[in-house]
Amino acid sequence: MAPPGGGGAVGPTLALDAVSREAFRDDNRRKLASAGTSERHLAVYIDVMNFRAWCGLIDFDPPAILPDLPEEITDAWAFSETRQVDQYAVWRASKRKPWRNLGPLAMPGSP
Repeated sequence: MAPPGGGGAVGPTLALDAVSREAFRDDNRRKLASAGTSERHLAVYIDVMNFRAWCGLIDFDPPAILPDLPEEITDAWAFSETRQVDQYAVWRASKRKPWRNLGPLAMPGSP
């Protein structure tokens, strides 16, 4: 049985769009603004149920561009499990450093 998914093109920008949507949510902005620290990281889990964004994350490298982040957020992470057991795809970017692929990362014993 295949995971859910609508038709359409798949690419890394779909994962970046998912991160941007979360970054601009009022509750995330408010929480990170209240941290009072110089660095404020937002970690976005991309679920397999968001199939096209998930494929964009696990099947591609991110474009080397700066992230679309509001002022309250300095760094963004996108992550999810891959098709391999105990393995995760992880991307990271900051206001000064473009997106980069940090994975795949092995996490033995993860659920």
